[in-house]
Amino acid sequence: MPWRLLTETVAAIGVVGSLVFVGFEIRANTTQARASAYQEIGIATAGLHLDLDEWGVRLFVEQYDASSIASWSPEDWHRIFRNWLGVFRVWETLQRQVDLGLLDASDIKAMGFGNTPNVAWGSVAFRCFWPAVQENTSPELVALMETAAPPDVHDCPVEVLGVPGM
Repeated sequence: MPWRLLTETVAAIGVVGSLVFVGFEIRANTTQARASAYQEIGIATAGLHLDLDEWGVRLFVEQYDASSIASWSPEDWHRIFRNWLGVFRVWETLQRQVDLGLLDASDIKAMGFGNTPNVAWGSVAFRCFWPAVQENTSPELVALMETAAPPDVHDCPVEVLGVPGM
């Protein structure tokens, strides 16, 4: 009888030890997945910033002023549209990683994307091509943007040139 009790105790200790080991492995894998997610977002964000030359900086500043964007060329509109689409792709990736449990929702703000709806809606140019961005964005992100939209969101004071679908 004592042998049976001893073997059951050893087996129980083995099971508990295995569960502890598996727990540590899951935690290590989660940490690695989270670090990888941060790295991917960092690379994508850096790519957006590296694409900013004098032309891009000028457009970024002018996009908030209706009189400035009135004189934009089709190439100007296409460039700023591509930049905003890039921002939305990174933001969409962040949202998906939160949905998958790889990142916490607070990580979106920590990575500088927490105020994206307000920054986007502040841009007169963005308001003009929102319908085209909307077609190329996940329904979840569209819903989030529409929730944060100001009342005059669909007012576009100029003709948009060079943006696909517009």
